[in-house]
Amino acid sequence: MSNAIPLAKPSLSEAERQAVLDVLQSPVLASGPRVEHFAKSIAELTERDCGIPCSSGTAGLTLVLAALGIGAGDKVVVPAFGFVAMANAVWSLGATPLFADCDPRTLNVDLDSVAQLLELKPRAVLAAETFGNPAGMPELEALCAAHEIPLIEDACEGLGGRISGRPVGGFGRASVFGFYPNKQITTGEGGVVVTDDTRLAERCRSLANHGRGEDGSTFVRPGWNFRLDEMSGALGNAQLSRLDDILDQREAVAAQYTAQLSGNVDLILPSVETASRPSWFAYCVRLTGRWNATVRDEVIQAMAGHEISCAKYFPSIPQTPAWQGRCEPNACNTPVANSISGRTIALPFYAGLSSREVDLVCQSLELMIERATFRHRASPTDQIDGIDPS
Repeated sequence: MSNAIPLAKPSLSEAERQAVLDVLQSPVLASGPRVEHFAKSIAELTERDCGIPCSSGTAGLTLVLAALGIGAGDKVVVPAFGFVAMANAVWSLGATPLFADCDPRTLNVDLDSVAQLLELKPRAVLAAETFGNPAGMPELEALCAAHEIPLIEDACEGLGGRISGRPVGGFGRASVFGFYPNKQITTGEGGVVVTDDTRLAERCRSLANHGRGEDGSTFVRPGWNFRLDEMSGALGNAQLSRLDDILDQREAVAAQYTAQLSGNVDLILPSVETASRPSWFAYCVRLTGRWNATVRDEVIQAMAGHEISCAKYFPSIPQTPAWQGRCEPNACNTPVANSISGRTIALPFYAGLSSREVDLVCQSLELMIERATFRHRASPTDQIDGIDPS
């Protein structure tokens, strides 16, 4: 499959390779100055006071939750439509996720759904910029502030985005970034917690380093080894120096997809709010409510047969085998997320995806949809997600 178009691919240059080689020629391979510089740079980018490096975005979420004292018997609001790491971080501490439904337009958490769950007295609200779209985050922050409950921003998909003049990563009590290879920039594995709360930052830093105190020799609390290594820090610094260019390239790819697919009556495309600049993590379309998961899966399989990788982003977390039966009955009412999750298709998306490749993806996608829908008679229009497929 030498001509295959992958789903995602990191944007790496000689600068990144040299940065990692430089570390291998130094005496420091574990946490060191490169890691600290990277975390500080992320904090500055997001207009935060503190940046704490960690081994992944999931580790960062776990650190913040634990630093807030959340544990067994506590409840935390999480999105039903989003990456499962959010629910897993809550579960790993013995707490219980309360699943909030999603807004059918932005795919971020629905404010009314969150407001209803706040009646169950959760200890925190965890929310993400789904696919890099920051829409609704200022309003969610205001809702949490009105109820005096901490908001934890899972910013792992939104580095570099802005809304109403504020950066993604600048909302709530603390924010968490992850740098897996499919993200806008990568450290291989790795993450950074950012916050303005110096005491929270101190606890997160301690928890990530086996519970050590500031002197490094005394263990003041139980903790984990969630440290980030110097190779990852060096890679992150080199990537961060190219962030603007990478974001511009990804935005151009998204614009080309939108221009070519906007006339297809069987597809709902990503929405962009006028006051925001998304940081495009993925370009996910969805079939209209006339079609179901069977048709969607056939389209993805057919695209793979033409050496074009697509994916199902995201399953509704309460409906996954891991979470069925685990959540409270009054905290799993997520009909919009359930409906949308069966019709989403993540298209190949990364900086460096050529115009010719985007053309091929769009032409193949429309052909595969046409063939799949020809084999299936359309069911009555499903209006559950509030979008008129016509």
